[in-house]
Amino acid sequence: MDSALQDYSSVFVLRIDLKLPSDISVPQERLIERFIASLRSKVRSASKRSMDQGKRVHPTNIRYVWCKEFSSTDQPHYHVALLMNKQSYWKVGSYDISGRSLYNMIVGAWMSALGLKDMERYKYLVNFSENGQYHMRRDSPLSVEEVFYRLSYLCKLDTKKFDSPGHSFGCSRQ
Repeated sequence: MDSALQDYSSVFVLRIDLKLPSDISVPQERLIERFIASLRSKVRSASKRSMDQGKRVHPTNIRYVWCKEFSSTDQPHYHVALLMNKQSYWKVGSYDISGRSLYNMIVGAWMSALGLKDMERYKYLVNFSENGQYHMRRDSPLSVEEVFYRLSYLCKLDTKKFDSPGHSFGCSRQ
């Protein structure tokens, strides 16, 4: 959070849940890394498209934090918080799967990470929390405290398995 606020005076924070399909097997190695790489690529493409149209583009470096949890059926899922320049993205946008909103880019990035092609069929694997969009401002410690409190949800212990393969937590290093 500090790094994002050093780079941008206002930061858009989005908390999402990423699930795995129960009807097919998908590769789980480096899943979040693949998701973030795909999302960054989609955001770069959208920025380039806007610049090509003569629109002003504010650069953003997507930062993230994630945790892996297990449901009562032992199915893993991920809680992810994305942090972006608020001048670039300040809301999810249209929930139209055929559009070019941040929603569409996130769902598309998760489909790419999972190796799935049918976004319409599998869009339910990405859940956007009703109260999962926040704005943090460098000059507002209260806004930072609120986001910190909201993201502390990722730290709850009861659904973590520390003896499972792979990591339970991760974050961007920039």
